[in-house]
Amino acid sequence: DGRRPTQGERGPGYPGEPMDKYQVLYQLNPGALGVNLVVEEMETKVKRVIKQVECMDDHQASQALEELMPLLKLRHAHISVYRELFITWNGEISSLYLCLVMEFNKLSFQEVIEDKRKAKEIIDSK
Repeated sequence: DGRRPTQGERGPGYPGEPMDKYQVLYQLNPGALGVNLVVEEMETKVKRVIKQVECMDDHQASQALEELMPLLKLRHAHISVYRELFITWNGEISSLYLCLVMEFNKLSFQEVIEDKRKAKEIIDSK
């Protein structure tokens, strides 16, 4: 629909948006849940991916955040680790976004699976 999620704006005295820590490099193809942005952490210059999920209101954003909290505990070589979760407001389009910050991987898990299938290799479970 042409809308592009961006960082929100807050009133005077607000210490800054969590998105202020990142510079957006480019946008990946949208996923089932929302927009995926490749970003660079300003302080460390480390690339990350931020998945932005649009929420209708505070309640929906809080509910989604609560449902996603267990994902922060997952640790596996083939699962992207969520580094940070936060909610941001986009004043340009009056929308809330739940943002999930994760490791940047050049290949998606689906691409890893397809490559292994083609090579008839077993995916290491560690």
